[in-house]
Order: sequence, then C-alpha cells, then structure tokens
Amino acid sequence: MEPILIITNFPDKKGALTLAQKLIDEHLAACVNVLGECTSIYRWQGKN
Repeated sequence: MEPILIITNFPDKKGALTLAQKLIDEHLAACVNVLGECTSIYRWQGKN
C-alpha cells in the first residue's frame, strides 16, 4: 500500500481533533497532524 497525504481544514480545532482521533482509533491513519490557525490569500472566480 502506498502512503497518501490528505490536507483539509475545519472551522474549529475541536472538529479537527475529533476526526483525528477517529482516524487513529479506526486504524485509518498512522499519524494525524492538527496544525494551528492559518491565513489564506487567494483569488476566486476572478476576485481577490
């Protein structure tokens, strides 16, 4: 089996931690990193 990397975000840390624990408990992930707040700068449908 090849390793895969999935990056996602959540509206709050509690939700991220809940999913992280479930993935570990169900042996669906060997490691889950919950990172801190980030700021995104992007263009969407031609607008900043």
